[in-house]
Amino acid sequence: MKFDTIGIFDYVKRLPSTVINLTVSGLASPQNLSELGLDLKELPLVGKNSYGYIPLKEALANKYGTSPDHIAITPGASMANYAVCSVLAEQVDKIIVETPVYQPFISVARAVKDAEPQRFTRHRAEDYRINNDQIKKLLKSESLVVVSNPHNPSGVYDQPGALSSLADIVACENGWLLVDEVFLPFIKNDLKQNAANLHERIISTGSMTKVWGLSTLRIGWVIAQPELIRQIEIAMDYMHVVMPFSMEYLACQILSDKRLDHKLLEHARKVSSENLKLVNSYLRDIPELDCTQPEGGISMLIRFKDGRNSEPFTNKLLGEFNTAVMHGKYFEVEDGFRISFGGEKDVLIQGLEAIKKLNDLL
Repeated sequence: MKFDTIGIFDYVKRLPSTVINLTVSGLASPQNLSELGLDLKELPLVGKNSYGYIPLKEALANKYGTSPDHIAITPGASMANYAVCSVLAEQVDKIIVETPVYQPFISVARAVKDAEPQRFTRHRAEDYRINNDQIKKLLKSESLVVVSNPHNPSGVYDQPGALSSLADIVACENGWLLVDEVFLPFIKNDLKQNAANLHERIISTGSMTKVWGLSTLRIGWVIAQPELIRQIEIAMDYMHVVMPFSMEYLACQILSDKRLDHKLLEHARKVSSENLKLVNSYLRDIPELDCTQPEGGISMLIRFKDGRNSEPFTNKLLGEFNTAVMHGKYFEVEDGFRISFGGEKDVLIQGLEAIKKLNDLL
C-alpha cells in the first residue's frame, strides 16, 4: 500500500497563519468549553468505549433515525471514508468516484485498491447533479461508488430519491454506494433522511467538524448495515485501536443536549445563509466568473467563463494579496477554484475584495 501526498491537505497545512484564509470548509471552532456553555470541571478521561461510547452512538442514532448497531465511531469523516474503502476494497473490482471531486476520495481509492479509480462527471450544464445513466455505463462488475452530498466542491444537494435510484443500480451488480454527508446538516431537512436509511447498499459518513464547528474533537461516524459496521470496527483496530474517551464523552454531551445541539445547528445555518449573500454581492460585479449556488454547506465552486487555467490567478492571489483559496486542481477543475465562507465576516470581506481587485487588474 502506497501513501502519496494528499495535495489539498498539504497545501492547507502549510499556509501561514497570517494569510486571509478562504480554504477552511468548517465553521470556526469554539476556543474552550465555556463558549459552549459546558462546565465539565471533572471531565472523565476513562470510560467504556472499546467499540464506541454507547451513549454517543445512541445520540447519533436518535438524530439520524437509526439504531446504535448501525453506527461506528471514527476519528473524523476522513477516517470513516478510509475505513469503508479499506474494508470494501477486497470485495469490489473497482472504485468509481465523481468529478469534480474532493481529492482525498481519489487518494484513498488509489491507496486501498492500488489502482486509479474510474470517474463519472457532474456536469456544470446539469447543475452538477448525479447522472445515473453515466454511472450505469461504468458498472460492469462489483463496484464501490463514492459521492458527496451536498457535493464538494459545488454544494449541490441531490435529493434522497436520486440516491435511492443510484443505489438500486449499484446493487444490481452487488456493489456499494458510499455517500459522504459531512455537510448534510446544513440542509434544513429531516436528518433522518441520511442516505444509509434509504437503501441497505448505501453507506453514509459524517462528522462534527463542519456544521458543529468541532474539528478538534475528531469525531466522525459511519452509518451502515450492522454486518458492515462490524467489519469496519475490526478494521479500525488496525488503524487506531480505540478513540480518546474524553472526546467521545464531550461529543455525546453536546449531541444529547437538545438546546445546545439546536443552537449550534441554527448558528451554522445562519452563518451559511448570511455569508452566502455577502459572497454573491461581491461576485455579481465580476462577470468573468461563473458561480454555482450551493444548496448546503459553506463552500462555493467558482469557474472562469472563458475556461482559462485558474492556477496563475490563485497563485497570484496568495503571493500578492495574501489570500488563499482552494486551487481547482484539487477538485479536477482546472478552470476554477473553491472558496469557503464559514469563517469570520471581516476575513471573508477581505478575501472577496482581494479576488475582485486581482480580477480587475488582469
